[in-house]
Amino acid sequence: MRQIANRQRIYCGIDTHADTHHAAVITDTGILLEHRQFDTTAIGYDDLTMWIRELGEPIAVGIEGTSSYGAGIARHLRHLKITVVEVPRPNRKLRRSVGKSDPIDAEAAARAVLARHQLSEPKHGDGPIEAIRALRVARSSAVKAATASMNAIRAMLVTAPDTLRAQLRGRSTTALLDACTALDADVAQLADRQRNHSGTALTRQPDTSITQRSKRTEKTPRQTGQ
Repeated sequence: MRQIANRQRIYCGIDTHADTHHAAVITDTGILLEHRQFDTTAIGYDDLTMWIRELGEPIAVGIEGTSSYGAGIARHLRHLKITVVEVPRPNRKLRRSVGKSDPIDAEAAARAVLARHQLSEPKHGDGPIEAIRALRVARSSAVKAATASMNAIRAMLVTAPDTLRAQLRGRSTTALLDACTALDADVAQLADRQRNHSGTALTRQPDTSITQRSKRTEKTPRQTGQ
């Protein structure tokens, strides 16, 4: 670890992604010290923290996306008593003029912390609030899946046989689901339909060799008679 006689005050910005994070460190006077990429693993988080502390005394770390890709590193830094703040997305005008770049975005995050520009308190992502949020996400997903299934059932009933449509018409959602669950497949009717379909397919696409043999058989008596 490098030795720093007078530990300078520094600010760090992190541009987060699914597999890697890119971090940049600036001084309290705005001088860029370094930027580096780290893996989004426990070892990567430890390396990032050690790297920050080697460069100086961290005043605050700005992270974009503390509720998504940055949740893990945000929890890790808070656990080590390092101040974490949520920074806004990079300025679109800057992106148009400079381009999309992880080092640039990380440096912009660090400068946003230094300037205290549109900072916010990040969500902690743990405790009872996070547990409730996870339950709400699961419930919302289940409701969407149930709605999609019911829409599919009603769409299938539009082209269903008349007897089945008459049996299920006018039912509420719950009653329709119960009725559909209780339905038994008519295997005999299914076999008949498949047999008819197969027979039709065979007649429309006859085997060429059989057809030719049949024609030769029909010609043989005529040739014999002659």
